[in-house]
Amino acid sequence: FPSHDNKKVPRPKKVPSEMAVWSAEECRTFLASIADYPQPFRALYRFLIDTGCRPSEAYAVKWTDYDTSSGYIKIIRSLERSKTKSGVMIKETKTPKGRRSILLSKSTRQELTSLPRKNDYIFSSADGGFLQHNYVMRRFQRILKRIGIRRIRFYDLRHTSASLLLQAGINLKVISDRLGHQDSSITLRTYAHVLPTMQAAEAEKLWGQS
Repeated sequence: FPSHDNKKVPRPKKVPSEMAVWSAEECRTFLASIADYPQPFRALYRFLIDTGCRPSEAYAVKWTDYDTSSGYIKIIRSLERSKTKSGVMIKETKTPKGRRSILLSKSTRQELTSLPRKNDYIFSSADGGFLQHNYVMRRFQRILKRIGIRRIRFYDLRHTSASLLLQAGINLKVISDRLGHQDSSITLRTYAHVLPTMQAAEAEKLWGQS
């Protein structure tokens, strides 16, 4: 029977997708498989694994944010979808902690040197415009299917970066600052699943020889 209650029933909250991360070996396999992949996608994928940036932050990085002499890159804005004519909007990072400088690895810096400077933004489309996120995600999934590597979400490259840093024993505060988290407790809660694996690995090192 139809309800006579005029109150709107709240929609159930969307359940977040489960996080998945690659191992260091899976990352090496992926990066080796895209050695001849077109730019800027090849550089973008390596950049995300290296920095742990959100894709929206990577799309908004400018050449002027990158200090080629030191290898540091500033993350100070993000590219968001909007109802404007262009369909996108450049915004500042969500929190002051989101404004950060990240030291790029040598391999990522080498990738950036091969990118053409079509406009102010490092990662641009063939016509010099902004990269379309859905298109980037589809290309990423096609690569994974082609090479037969374990399927993860595009955003999981950020989680993979953080997990690998944790497993490498990098200080939690350093990782938190690199990711742009408000404080280290957020990092700890987000990646708590990595800690049991780390503890098991350390225990194996300690007692494995006995």
